[in-house]
Amino acid sequence: MFLAGCAHGPAHGRTTLFQEMRSVSSETLFAQGVSHALRGDHLRAEQYLTAAGKRGHDPELVAAWLVRVCVRAVRYRAALGHGTQYLRDHPLDNWMRFVVANLYDALGDPMAAEAELEAIVGADPLLPLVHYRLGVLRSEHLADLAAARAHLRKYLLLAPDGAHAAEAQSILGSSARARIRRQPWPSNGTPREGTP
Repeated sequence: MFLAGCAHGPAHGRTTLFQEMRSVSSETLFAQGVSHALRGDHLRAEQYLTAAGKRGHDPELVAAWLVRVCVRAVRYRAALGHGTQYLRDHPLDNWMRFVVANLYDALGDPMAAEAELEAIVGADPLLPLVHYRLGVLRSEHLADLAAARAHLRKYLLLAPDGAHAAEAQSILGSSARARIRRQPWPSNGTPREGTP
């Protein structure tokens, strides 16, 4: 008897909840999603935010929160899915493209990350942080030191006192030292000038 009562309860509750959800505005759904996100209930936040998006809430805000929620829940593939889906309809959003590039890199796909960053540079070559990320990506993952150095120099030109200036200078210095160390010694065993 108790089990029979429980079997009927959830079906009725679901119908009522579904009917109630249809009458809720996209603003309310979005606010509930953000509220759940701030409390750390990432799954419920994603559900409310997705519902708000389907109801026509501001796609930029919805996508930004969806990506944030999934990253905080360490669900990078889901975050990437939300980001790339948003970019299909909003291909000029360089901020989201930058986030997507970083997600590709975090998921171990430096080539896809590079393509996204290059798309940003093609649209707006004066964004210092993009040059910094391209420089780091190419020096760490793609073994393209010449291109890495060019992007890091561009970063330093655009943001000489930027948050990553010291690191960019360090990478530039270490790649120059590595290049000097790779120079072969002459056959008589005497180091060339400038080599350690």
